[in-house]
Amino acid sequence: MNMREARKERGYTQSALATQVGVSQQQIAKYEAGTSVPPKKVIAKLAQALELTPYETWEMFYGDGIADDNELTEAAENKEV
Repeated sequence: MNMREARKERGYTQSALATQVGVSQQQIAKYEAGTSVPPKKVIAKLAQALELTPYETWEMFYGDGIADDNELTEAAENKEV
């Protein structure tokens, strides 16, 4: 699953997801197009909004094995997002 599919399955427009996550609609478009990758703090917010684990969201952009759920979840819980 990619970010666009996840967003559409949950009924978000790019603009609505951007508002939920705290970035611009243009930034969401760049994430979906693969021309930009979100930082860890945005990954955690995307995971919450898209109802995915932080690791599933991380994999959409960075591939497998780079970060673990605990690290990304802690970022969200510690308000690093």
